[in-house]
Amino acid sequence: MKPSPATYLYTLLLLWLYVGMQAQVTAQTSLGVIWDVPATESNQTEQLQTFSEHGVQFLEIEASVSSNLQEELTSYPFEVMVRLSPAYLTINDTRDNRNELKETYFQSIESYRDFEALHSIGLLTNSMVQHPDFDPLFNPLLDSLRSASGTDLYFSHGEQWFYFSEPQQAFARQFYDLEFDEQDLISASGFLQSSGTNSPSAEIHFIHSQWLLQALNDYPEFSKSLLAYRTTGEWHLPLPEATPQALNINWLVLVLILLWISLALQFKYLPYIRPMMLRFFFAHRFFVDDILQYRERAAVGGSLLMLKHALFGGMVTYLTGRILLSEEGLTALLENYPLIAIAGNQYISLFFFAALLILITDLISIFWLYLPAKNLNHLSQVINLYAGSFYLDFILVTFMATSFLAGWSPILVLSLAAIFVLIWFLAYNLAAFNASTKMGQNRTTYLLLTIGLHTLVLILFLVVFFTQTDVLQVLKLALSL
Repeated sequence: MKPSPATYLYTLLLLWLYVGMQAQVTAQTSLGVIWDVPATESNQTEQLQTFSEHGVQFLEIEASVSSNLQEELTSYPFEVMVRLSPAYLTINDTRDNRNELKETYFQSIESYRDFEALHSIGLLTNSMVQHPDFDPLFNPLLDSLRSASGTDLYFSHGEQWFYFSEPQQAFARQFYDLEFDEQDLISASGFLQSSGTNSPSAEIHFIHSQWLLQALNDYPEFSKSLLAYRTTGEWHLPLPEATPQALNINWLVLVLILLWISLALQFKYLPYIRPMMLRFFFAHRFFVDDILQYRERAAVGGSLLMLKHALFGGMVTYLTGRILLSEEGLTALLENYPLIAIAGNQYISLFFFAALLILITDLISIFWLYLPAKNLNHLSQVINLYAGSFYLDFILVTFMATSFLAGWSPILVLSLAAIFVLIWFLAYNLAAFNASTKMGQNRTTYLLLTIGLHTLVLILFLVVFFTQTDVLQVLKLALSL
């Protein structure tokens, strides 16, 4: 039986759909590089040739592109995306610096007007573009920039990039690691394998140039896989054999061990510490009497306990930051508040900053308790009254760190962090109450100057904190990334 014309038409339609789908898959496997431009032209040319040989189709540059570099880039088959500064803008930043932003953007766009390899321009990096007040604020500027640029404009949020014209659909995403390690190859393979039909919304997959160049140099199989990826759009990488890893003790574990050892040494060489701790928890009235009557005079144990409390507080802040803040979120926080970045753009900066802040706060608390107390003649009395609650830190933070390292529920870790803060707050009030027990008619005045004023200061702090839109916007931005 001779096939009918409709059969031929149906067959051609299926063939056309198949070819179209194949073309779409190919478009979804584009490889891009976030390029840290070298200082010398020879290194620039060498890296560009490497990128071109390995099928890189897109380059993103997060700096100004000179006219000479623009000319050289035009000679390669790259589509270049230029990301403009600033980054990590809040709503208030955008509103207060609207004129400066407009001038900066227009000057940059004008410098790329004749750049033939230009694909698109990035305006905002990890800023508050998802806030409901952002569009009405930024859209007038965006409209004028679209008219002036004549090219696509995009923004990035976290590890995904979006065109302003399609803010709900990511067109690119990035592999976040900056420095290469062979262990990264597993996650990199997963990142590249997720292209194609498994990730239809992300057409471009970016890798940082530093990571890519080191991977090509240290693991030749990666180069072969990239070449195959270029032609087939499929990713297959022979992973290296697992090698025994050297014992890597987490610094949290090391600090915890040292703190517990120091407590054991205190029990051994300061014999009054153990009975004092037991009386604090199981015979509290006798503990308070011993302190107020100055039968317990040494302040060494209490002082060491305050120092350890500061270290424990730093650990609690570090763990909380690791749970709540991504690396981009941490960067957003530290960019807006560089004072926190004691150790650079690292999570451990949260540890050092919090430990220092808690130590200063504890010292203020000691003098706040001591100065109004007419019945206390020695600072060691206040130190011992105040520091007794901090023995709980050993158990609380050890359990908290164990929960975090074991990968247990983040809610559990955050709940323990909240309990730590509550104990810290109550330690001051408990010390003030205990110190007032022998004051007679002066007791009410002392409690008002300590517990009352302490509570009032905390309430005022919370009111100011939650009414400071700048602080809240930075926190919302950091937590959203």
